[in-house]
Amino acid sequence: MKYVHIAVGLLLTSYSSISSAQLAPEAGISGNFSVLTAMSSTNSNLSTTVDAYSPNGEQKRDEEFIGAALGNITYTFGEELDQQIFIGTSREDIATGLIALEMGYRYLTDAGTQVSLAFLPTVLTDEVWQDPYNFDTSRAKTDRTGNAYLLSFSHINGSPYSVDIGFANVKIDEEKSGQTHLEESQQKLMNRNAHSYFGKLSYQEMLTASSGYSVSLRYLHHDTEGDAMAYDHLSAEGTWFKFHNRHKFAATLTTGLSKYEIDNPIFEEQRSDAQYSVFGAYELASLFGFEDLSFVSLVSYNNHRSNIDFYSFDEYFFSAGFNIPF
Repeated sequence: MKYVHIAVGLLLTSYSSISSAQLAPEAGISGNFSVLTAMSSTNSNLSTTVDAYSPNGEQKRDEEFIGAALGNITYTFGEELDQQIFIGTSREDIATGLIALEMGYRYLTDAGTQVSLAFLPTVLTDEVWQDPYNFDTSRAKTDRTGNAYLLSFSHINGSPYSVDIGFANVKIDEEKSGQTHLEESQQKLMNRNAHSYFGKLSYQEMLTASSGYSVSLRYLHHDTEGDAMAYDHLSAEGTWFKFHNRHKFAATLTTGLSKYEIDNPIFEEQRSDAQYSVFGAYELASLFGFEDLSFVSLVSYNNHRSNIDFYSFDEYFFSAGFNIPF
């Protein structure tokens, strides 16, 4: 899944109680729409927002200003209001610093488990460098595409536990990683085309009627065609949320480790990464006296450190805007 470094949308999660007899208060269409402006900054050598020319793999910080409109729509139906069709950006992912367009189907079982099957067609889609390691001339861009599929079991049997299982594929249109430095046999080790397998175990609990927390463990196996780019990633995440009158707050801390399978032929070392990120979100309801208008703001910081300096970076993101539910 993609951390906040593009125009993320918008609002805090409407955290539900651990169990619910219905997916929505009434049948039919509901959702929200958000408009925001944002600023992001990064010094990542892999980001295509930074300079195309990167002598000796040294990159300066780059700032980007963004405007976006995001939201989601759900259609609830069934005699017990126990079925939904949904499309848009996930409120739960947004509140923890992730963003993806998702569409799918959700069903609430008699035991209280929410079962969701979602298709995420944009979560891995963006621009990348054809050869990120071209330090001699300006690098050329190419498109990365990918689809992800997610099966979720939320609040299993009315409990605080949830499980997500996912699969994704990644395709680089013009994959030329290492072309300027490596022979063909070694260049194949840097191929980024991949399949990914994802799993997450979560626990969510209300501390009071207006505050609570969630914790999760995540595991990702990224299986690339080039063995030097394949890795296993393990991370832990904790979120605290609070409602108070018109105000909603959420704060998330994430830390993780990635271990690569073999030595990187360009840097002649096996890569190992560590990262942490912090994310905060705020919403003020009933803005200017309008019940259906809210002010929303997001801020995040991500620090990524690698034993190979070329892959180390940090980035921060800030956004502010408005949300309208319907």
